Amino acid sequence: MNALALIVEDDAEVAEILEAYLIREGLRTARATDGATAIELHGRLKPDIVLLDIKMPKANGYQVLAAIRQRGETPVIMVTALDEDLDKLQALRIGADDYVVKPFNPLEVVARVKAVLRRTLGQKLATTLRIGRLEIDESSHVAFLDVAERGRLRLDLTLTEFRILAHMARALRACSAAPN
Repeated sequence: MNALALIVEDDAEVAEILEAYLIREGLRTARATDGATAIELHGRLKPDIVLLDIKMPKANGYQVLAAIRQRGETPVIMVTALDEDLDKLQALRIGADDYVVKPFNPLEVVARVKAVLRRTLGQKLATTLRIGRLEIDESSHVAFLDVAERGRLRLDLTLTEFRILAHMARALRACSAAPN
């Protein structure tokens, strides 16, 4: 599973813990330390899932969640110290997919992330091939390249070029997976 998780957390220690556990499970990560940056990164990176704190500078988690829901159905797991039922209900009403209260067990958060991704990505995971910074969606015949300074760029390919690229990527993946 090479999905992209956007971690929106203003506490660097909490963000580092989440990031380390997600990377260990094979996910890619991006981080935002405030709500405004989170909204901008969500639009630019198109993450597969968002882990979102509520109490943050510039825009709180509820505002970020509402902005994400206006754009689409990216899964969102709230990860917050707010443990009142009212907070949980508000997040779920706005559109959160899950809610985890701090302090949390990082393994539980990863398990929840993987469960949500299995439900929401389903077939997409099976038809998306990722090699380094290259992502190839074989079901829709689209390829993207992650470029640090410019974000995620869609490659303008003919169908033949796309098929050659996908074939080469599958061959490269098979070679790198084969034992020495």
